[in-house]
Amino acid sequence: MHWSHHANYRCLFTPRLAWVPSALTIFALLCCLVQPLSAAAAVCGLIAGFARYEYTHFRLHFRAPRTPREAQLRLHHLAHHVCNPGAYFGVTNSWTDRLFGSRPAHWQRDYARVAERFPPGAAADLINKARDLPA
Repeated sequence: MHWSHHANYRCLFTPRLAWVPSALTIFALLCCLVQPLSAAAAVCGLIAGFARYEYTHFRLHFRAPRTPREAQLRLHHLAHHVCNPGAYFGVTNSWTDRLFGSRPAHWQRDYARVAERFPPGAAADLINKARDLPA
């Protein structure tokens, strides 16, 4: 699914139909460990958290940033798409890339490259055109 998203960024990263079997499987596994009500609460929390993640991912691709923090996240995520799909995995944060070593040493250069191609007010639809530009 991740590579489908890279091939066509308009593809939803996680199809909503995949959420139901995933949630039911996690619920069933949790019921083996805790009471069903606690399992249901945990699954609802996971769904809410993932829905927030998907919303943030959508905003980074299709909306202009509203805050400096969102602008930084947008640079980080678009660097994953434009500069190096083998790095910059964080979508809702960048600290995990620092922690796990998936932020390249030249990250500032990549951020500048993304900022040049995608100014904060620019439509993210330009990302397909960026793929055709030389590295």
